[in-house]
Amino acid sequence: MTEILLAGSGHYPHLIIDFSEPGLTLRLHFPSARDCPPTQKYRHSAPAPAMTSNLEPVRTGATLEYITVDVFTRQRYYGNPLAVVLVPTALSGQISGDVKQRIAREFNLSETVFLHVPDTSSALRSKSLTICTSIPAPWLTPCGISPSSLTTPSLRSAHAAIDASLSLDESIRKAELQAPLVSIVKGMTALLVKLPNLELLSRVSTASRLRFDEPIQDLLLDKGPWGSSFCYRYYYVPLEDSDGSKSDDRADVRRLRARMVELASEDPATGSAAVTLGAYLAMQEHADQKAIRFEITQGVEMGRQSEIAVEVKLKSRAKIEEIYLGGSAVIVMNGVINI
Repeated sequence: MTEILLAGSGHYPHLIIDFSEPGLTLRLHFPSARDCPPTQKYRHSAPAPAMTSNLEPVRTGATLEYITVDVFTRQRYYGNPLAVVLVPTALSGQISGDVKQRIAREFNLSETVFLHVPDTSSALRSKSLTICTSIPAPWLTPCGISPSSLTTPSLRSAHAAIDASLSLDESIRKAELQAPLVSIVKGMTALLVKLPNLELLSRVSTASRLRFDEPIQDLLLDKGPWGSSFCYRYYYVPLEDSDGSKSDDRADVRRLRARMVELASEDPATGSAAVTLGAYLAMQEHADQKAIRFEITQGVEMGRQSEIAVEVKLKSRAKIEEIYLGGSAVIVMNGVINI
């Protein structure tokens, strides 16, 4: 499992959590790729950790405090729910990855973050897990930009191998076959599917999943450390008036609706997907601008509307200088875990 330092250095994201009303304000800064530390390769097919009868020895009666938050929203019971477990310094070395995985499965949320609360001499550490495994690129992790891959996104496809994963709707299927594969987060690759209207977006099916096994990844993805990845579908619709003009009167803002679908399920808010889409659109459609902001609404169709903000600063027509991911969050529950 990859542990991530959330310190104030230029190598890691700067996280600001504002507890002022009406909600928490989250703002992440993603540095350039040259500052990004390496991450472990991730394959979705990795099996869940084996269940063992012998747990890591932990002090009898020990407890961990936790909160659950709905992120990318200002309203409870919307957005993306996740758990944050606080690990005090005294217990930091006593709780194994297996125990953390069990706790994540107990929450059964899309993501559980373990924050190792520092003493005065150490930096904050976090580890993020799904119910099955640790992940290299949750919404808290650092990510790098790959300008070369964004400049000329691949349009190659392996029709025979992934045909069973395509939509049965002809219009959606056509868009899927034309969609680029883009990655700015190592270990996470998005099929960015642009749809012409919200009616088609509502018809996207969550029943299937992409079959990106190793032979397909070798064919479609870049060689090297970016070539092994979890691949997912991110459908989006630019929100425009019927006459084609922008629905927002701010020239440097674009509004979009999106859905993230994979693993035969849907995610109400996906920070890594949002920054990937923002980076791609900035370089493909706004290369002549110095900065562009994307306001992405996700999760509407599943009743968990989320509001995600992505700001992209361009260094030149071929390079991105910085990306900011922003949103709000509200605390929903808090309590203690007996371990």
